[in-house]
Amino acid sequence: KERHRQNSAREIHRFRDRDQRKIQEKLAKEKEKENEKIQKQKRLDRLREQVDIEVDRDPSRLLKPTAGWTSRLKDKGPSGSGPVIQMPHRYILHSSYKVYICVNMN
Repeated sequence: KERHRQNSAREIHRFRDRDQRKIQEKLAKEKEKENEKIQKQKRLDRLREQVDIEVDRDPSRLLKPTAGWTSRLKDKGPSGSGPVIQMPHRYILHSSYKVYICVNMN
């Protein structure tokens, strides 16, 4: 019984030591993460100081087309001879030996 009690005491001591190490490692990791977060925030603040943004509020610009859209419309010229009333659809049916091309006039 005495030997069993001594083994139990050693094991309990070993578990407590291990738990203390785990807790210390966890706290060190959390502290390191916090330091990284602070360093990142400092870097971002320095970058923000370098870039000074001055933008006037203009709610009407939301309704204006973008520069890309206006250039796209500029490139588009007159095409065809008027509005298309009906466009036939082309079907391509594959057979094992032949390819059939059908035009649907619906």
